[in-house]
Amino acid sequence: LDPLIRPVVSRMEDINKHLGNRMQKFELDQNLLRQEYVDRIQPFSEHYKLMTPATQKTLQRLSSNEKTMPKAFDMLEKLQKRDDRFAGVVGEFAATRKALDDLHTLQIENGIELPYRKGYVPRVMDYDKYMKSFGKEPPSLLDEMEKKALKKKQDELYSHMEVDPDTGAVKSGITPTGSKVELDAMEKAEVLRDYFEGRRPAGSGKMGHQKGRTIDAITGENQQYYSDMLDGLQDYVNNATYKVTRNRFTGKGAGGMEKSIFADITAHAGDRAQEAMDLVGKRIAGGERKVGRKTNIARNFIYATTIGNPWSTITQIGDMGMNAYRNGLINTVSPFGTKVKLKDFGLNDIAAEFTDAGAMKGAMDKLFRGTGFKQLDVAMKQNNMRGALRQAKKQLANKGSKSYKKFIEENRPYFEGETDDLVNALKRNDMDNENVKLFLFTRLSKTQPISLSEMPEIYLNSKAGRLGYALKTFTIKQLEVVRADILRKLAKKETMKEGMQNAARLAVWF
Repeated sequence: LDPLIRPVVSRMEDINKHLGNRMQKFELDQNLLRQEYVDRIQPFSEHYKLMTPATQKTLQRLSSNEKTMPKAFDMLEKLQKRDDRFAGVVGEFAATRKALDDLHTLQIENGIELPYRKGYVPRVMDYDKYMKSFGKEPPSLLDEMEKKALKKKQDELYSHMEVDPDTGAVKSGITPTGSKVELDAMEKAEVLRDYFEGRRPAGSGKMGHQKGRTIDAITGENQQYYSDMLDGLQDYVNNATYKVTRNRFTGKGAGGMEKSIFADITAHAGDRAQEAMDLVGKRIAGGERKVGRKTNIARNFIYATTIGNPWSTITQIGDMGMNAYRNGLINTVSPFGTKVKLKDFGLNDIAAEFTDAGAMKGAMDKLFRGTGFKQLDVAMKQNNMRGALRQAKKQLANKGSKSYKKFIEENRPYFEGETDDLVNALKRNDMDNENVKLFLFTRLSKTQPISLSEMPEIYLNSKAGRLGYALKTFTIKQLEVVRADILRKLAKKETMKEGMQNAARLAVWF
């Protein structure tokens, strides 16, 4: 049943706890990098929402090309002068462009090959709409370009994933078992843009017939094939920051193989190295895979008609019981101590299954906020991490105590050489320390499905199949709690008493 109901990170922890922690760090790093760039474009985004639809479309057209960009600034200057609501919008737009330029540079520094396209706001095509414009069959050259782009992605993604069984050294050239990689929507759109702009793949011959069919600017005629400017910015940031952290995780980005997950697999996984690499491959392939439009509509309909109401909001108070089970009652209900903000961990969605909610995401967010579901969800997650922080600080209050030794014993397998840094940072209440953030993020992950690593293999490997997991991911996490804290302890004579105690506590609190 593991592929169906067990989180991949839990299976990785079974191989080696430090490897499981590396997967959690990958998730946290991705969240934090995305949040950094979202914060940089947020001020302009708020002003953009106040613009009329006609103004938004005009701005999108003018900012889609370096030649017309000065006109975009002129338009914003006029808007800023005639309407006090748009005070500062010119500077915010300039700051947004600077953030995008920095993100472009960051991608190149981390091994992501990009054509030089600075000087305008990235345009995000609706690939499906564009393809329909061709009729039943896409041009054969475009089909060829897609296949070559997919092959290149597969080769690059798995270039460090084979381990020599004799020496334990990382080799190259294997795709982890069962991991199917696909081009995501933005990568397909990039191929489509190359097709129109006349950039041919290697070995394809000349593309003379493509001359004149460039799309170097958005026009009134082709604007229907582009997403809204704000949606495009968010998609671009999400896609770019994911690829940067993915490359760092797999050794293709800054730090190289020395900091890659595969170096750690070689050092820690032993004869289960192939199994560990398969789990990494499943997580990465799952991150590249998005559900289709019809599946999204069906899934969002399920959300809207089940949890999008005040009664479902009230049931979330049950999370307090799980928090009390994890962190102790006093640590859970106490209003004192350091406050923890969910935003500081880059967590903005109710669960990982909401990250690809598509075009309806904005409407779903409004629904959840309107019923109070979102606000209570944030409060419960923050309560979880605050309780974990209070519990940890109490354990570390006396260096000679049993609780102090127990904390070290439980966390050293995860943090290894960083354990002392974690302990010292907790003692001085350093909430900016990366190990403290990882510790709290991981504690929340134990009971909440906040990342794709907390999803089962079958969820990651499917598109339409994800519909079957709607509203069930929280339950999957609770099943894992029962497995780890109760069933496995009851199975061993030396931990049977602890398993009985955990079962009683979970029954009472939750």
